[in-house]
Amino acid sequence: MLDSPSSTAAARCAVITGATGGIGRATASALAAADWQLILTDRDESALTALTDELLSGGAPRVRTVVGDVLDATLGDRLASEVTAGGVALRGLVN
Repeated sequence: MLDSPSSTAAARCAVITGATGGIGRATASALAAADWQLILTDRDESALTALTDELLSGGAPRVRTVVGDVLDATLGDRLASEVTAGGVALRGLVN
């Protein structure tokens, strides 16, 4: 579920799995353009790095990454740690 438009941009953060392709990539681009902070995850580290660079050069306020596969039982904990470490309130999850 995504934030309402009345939320401040600084408070909006979303986790996007499968971020480097298809719907994940399109969603990451759209949210970055709307000033959302992003935590991206994907199995392909080089594609994740390239997407992060693209989003940041396009003006995304903050992009963090976690390399991993959603089938890996540890990924959820690693994503939760990234959210906690970033000190943000999670407002969206795209899986």
